[in-house]
Amino acid sequence: MSYRHFDVTTVQTPKRPGEPCGDVVAIERSESATLVAICDGIGSGVRANLAANMCASRILQMIRLGESARTVFRSVSKTMNASRSYELPFAAFTIIQIRFDGSATSLSYEMPPPIYVSACGATILDQQRFVDDEAIIFESHIRLDPGDGLLAMSDGITQAGLGNGLAEGWRSEGVCSYVSDLITHGRTLHEMPESVHEQALKLSWNPRAHVPNYGDDCTAVMIACRAGRVVNILTGPPVDPRVDDDVVRKFLETDGLHVVCGATTAKIVARYLHCPIEFISDEDSMIAPPRSAIQGVDLVTEGAVTLNQTYNLIDEDARRFTEDSGVTRLCSLLREADRINITVGHAANLGNNDIAFKQQVILPRTAILPLLEQKLRDQGRLIVSSSV
Repeated sequence: MSYRHFDVTTVQTPKRPGEPCGDVVAIERSESATLVAICDGIGSGVRANLAANMCASRILQMIRLGESARTVFRSVSKTMNASRSYELPFAAFTIIQIRFDGSATSLSYEMPPPIYVSACGATILDQQRFVDDEAIIFESHIRLDPGDGLLAMSDGITQAGLGNGLAEGWRSEGVCSYVSDLITHGRTLHEMPESVHEQALKLSWNPRAHVPNYGDDCTAVMIACRAGRVVNILTGPPVDPRVDDDVVRKFLETDGLHVVCGATTAKIVARYLHCPIEFISDEDSMIAPPRSAIQGVDLVTEGAVTLNQTYNLIDEDARRFTEDSGVTRLCSLLREADRINITVGHAANLGNNDIAFKQQVILPRTAILPLLEQKLRDQGRLIVSSSV
């Protein structure tokens, strides 16, 4: 099944200008799923922000330790139940976990239900309702296809207008109807959080004070499903030459674009494909190593030097690139990718011991790749790395 990516668009404002927002949105991407947590600290300002951040941090840490979303939800909701009776940080929260086949689970603790959005309209998710001590818990399941989305929000959205002309606030039903109108008028999924947020502020506006002081911290989050952009990188020969063909076959069969970094690696791929390596002689770079070409592979570059230069340039403005080279092309592919699969061969490379590498501060493949991967993660890309 092709990789599905889930863009997360967040729009939020605090109750009072200049204060931190009492709502916090946290995102964790892994090889198996995307998790989004929306946490709403009690009250507003610094105290609410701290409570929401503590809640979000705990959710992410437990997920990173390998706990399931359901286990995390039960654990955190139990803590919040106990916090009601004491002067402890309290937050309502929603956890949405979406696997890469599009199957999604939403678990809400005292939060408005998410709204499912498609080209056909908007509907409030069907929910199973549970009561745990004093808390009201909701659980929903749905499948998202490319073009579908889930709109999640804090109660600052659904309670907008409360005390300002709407006896029960905007309510989930009002938000859902408004989103359906947005669909009719051609708004994209990415535009909807901003529109919903603006409408909530309008409903809470105090014309006398010229501020939305009838409102609360407001957060609208859209999780939009689309076909993901995948780049596969193979760099370095395997430790055991007997697995060369298996590694190359798996690499080439994986959906997405395919990049080979390294002369020896390119020879292994060319041998498997029974294709020659064509050396590109019209490179216009005086710095970047020359590229090659193999039929069936999207980009073939040199190894360690190219990876080092890519690390140096990956966070630079692409408009500053004045040349077309293997380095600039690799940077462009990585910038456009949502998921990057990196297969690293750990066979000894005597070339990396050349004193010229140290003289030019060129790190070997095994040293530069973790640094490059971290930069890409910081930019929001999912990195899946394996060794052979």
